[in-house]
Amino acid sequence: MLSVDTARQLTDIYTRRFSTKNTMMRLTGDTKDGFELVLLDWQSDGWYPSYWEYSRAIQACGKWDDDWCLHINKIFSPEIYANEWSWMHMLLVELWS
Repeated sequence: MLSVDTARQLTDIYTRRFSTKNTMMRLTGDTKDGFELVLLDWQSDGWYPSYWEYSRAIQACGKWDDDWCLHINKIFSPEIYANEWSWMHMLLVELWS
């Protein structure tokens, strides 16, 4: 059982974020308040933990002949989610190997 303080710390670290990469807003009508929110590829959209994007991005390293790995550390802070990537990698290997 976690203490209340530990639970709060984990909640702060692992905040869930709605992945907005598949959302599109379009103005409808002539008013400023009129807009429509469209979810593209909605079956993959959802609330993901904050380490999700880093874990999925670094997983692509070495799979193609490009410079993706050189740019990941410029985009993300690897020291924050290194442990999470390790167990996420083990889980994905176990599931899909």
